[in-house]
Amino acid sequence: MEFVRNVFVYGTLMRDFGGNWILEGNFLSWEKATAKGTMFSMGGFPMCDMRDESNIVRGEVYEIDLRRWEQTLARLDQLEGYRPGSNYMLYERILVEVTTESGEKKQAWVYTMPEKDQDRRELPSIPSGDWREHTRREYNRHG
Repeated sequence: MEFVRNVFVYGTLMRDFGGNWILEGNFLSWEKATAKGTMFSMGGFPMCDMRDESNIVRGEVYEIDLRRWEQTLARLDQLEGYRPGSNYMLYERILVEVTTESGEKKQAWVYTMPEKDQDRRELPSIPSGDWREHTRREYNRHG
């Protein structure tokens, strides 16, 4: 298998959101992209079930600079609560296929709802699969 250094993000790690600082300066390129999955709201951030391929998640795919790969991935894992082998993880990291805005298909790492936490599917869903649109709509409704 070819080494994958792309990361697909769909929430607070996207441009103009608070977590994007982890990616800033550590990527070679980025592009808007989509992947199959279902998005849920955890309140201040989203969670997606990327194993449920009945919907589309809208986000961004980043090609991480190989010289910064390990450091960037470690920071992302820490932020997302990904701890391989642990009994509790906020997210799991898995490989998915994404489709870029230009139509290119790529493999990318994504943080998804852990398989054992399917009870989280009771969370409010975001049918658009678009966190940016969802937060804009919520702000306009409450702001």
